[in-house]
Amino acid sequence: MAIVIIGHAPNRAMYDAVTAAMEETLGGELVAQDGLIVHTASELADGSIQIVDVWATAAAAEAFEQNLLLPAFVTVGVPQELLDASPAERTETFELTTP
Repeated sequence: MAIVIIGHAPNRAMYDAVTAAMEETLGGELVAQDGLIVHTASELADGSIQIVDVWATAAAAEAFEQNLLLPAFVTVGVPQELLDASPAERTETFELTTP
């Protein structure tokens, strides 16, 4: 079953820094990872970034987080307090429509 993950970054600079760290790990541009259905990032009125990802499975999302995202957080120096204060929301979908 597909899973939706909604996360936040405090600002565009941190979002861009984490993306750059993942690209460094990959040795090139960050492209859709296995199991990713859609990735969106939107700037909210307060300047924070809302990230919405839809993954084919929870296992695919976990692999991305463990292999790329969490190491990028460490590289960039994202404070643990920030991660604890705004954990990503995870829900299983009961319907997913794609073109």
